[in-house]
Amino acid sequence: MSFKSCNNKQTSLQAEITADHPFFVKEAACWASLNPAATELHYGICCQPLQRGDVCLLPYDPDAVTCCNGTQWDGDNS
Repeated sequence: MSFKSCNNKQTSLQAEITADHPFFVKEAACWASLNPAATELHYGICCQPLQRGDVCLLPYDPDAVTCCNGTQWDGDNS
């Protein structure tokens, strides 16, 4: 998976993630992952399918604190 930064400090980032890893999608204002069913099973987070071109917020962004089912996500839900 590749990410492109929206600021001038870093141009791109590549990451190896699991299919159930959740991302907060700005436009949808909800969580998304490559495998929403596995995300809900493993993390208890209701989410949408992650789509090419989705703009994802960083975990500490104020807009990325509430899931679509109202569950708080702190980024450390192992």
